[in-house]
Amino acid sequence: MKVDVVLFSRQPAWVAGVSLFLSKSPCFRVTGAVSEISALTGMANLPDLLVWDFDRECQIQTVREACTLLPNTKVVVVAGGISPEAAFQIRETGVAGILSSTMDCQEYLDSLERIAEGYVLFDADLMGELGNLKKIHLTPREGQLVSLLAQGLKNKEIASALDLTEGTVKVYLSKLYQKVGAKDRFELALFGIKNMSVERPAGEHGAERLASLAPEMNLAGALGSLAVRRPSAAGYCIPRTLIA
Repeated sequence: MKVDVVLFSRQPAWVAGVSLFLSKSPCFRVTGAVSEISALTGMANLPDLLVWDFDRECQIQTVREACTLLPNTKVVVVAGGISPEAAFQIRETGVAGILSSTMDCQEYLDSLERIAEGYVLFDADLMGELGNLKKIHLTPREGQLVSLLAQGLKNKEIASALDLTEGTVKVYLSKLYQKVGAKDRFELALFGIKNMSVERPAGEHGAERLASLAPEMNLAGALGSLAVRRPSAAGYCIPRTLIA
């Protein structure tokens, strides 16, 4: 019995190429191709596999929506040139596999066959050091505290913002150091900036405020280019990464 496959891509050439070599396999049958997630809801027969061409325009949230929308379909993301952090986030959406776009055809077919059989495959080169990492779960309050710390606020300012005493803030920080494996408040701040959706220190002296946590360290390489926004009130689910 053949495995029904639907392709998700905005590139007609990619769809044509993948359809061609899958058609030569006795295991697979391409039943359609879509370029928008809304098109998946109108399918009479849902596929066994959804093979996703993850390009620069794709958003990880869209992959998550597809996994939720098609709980009985194995979603396989094909990607190239993404960071290990992005690959980790894609893995956490619930996909059955992340394959490299540089795979040769036979390796690609073999991987899809194994996924169809129930295996979960994640390309080691794409995942990098994050492939074997566990997640750290922060409570909403812990997430708020780390966010404020990452903005360069002192204990007194954090206590005022969260309506806590300074003593309570110190207790939270002590527990958070152990929880995320940080040695001090600077490493905890970097953890928040790297792994959470937080705001950078605002204002003309924002960078200096964060630098004051560890003035002897160079922040330029540690912070890099970050897309940041205000954290939500929901709980945080954070990959444990290496602290710079």
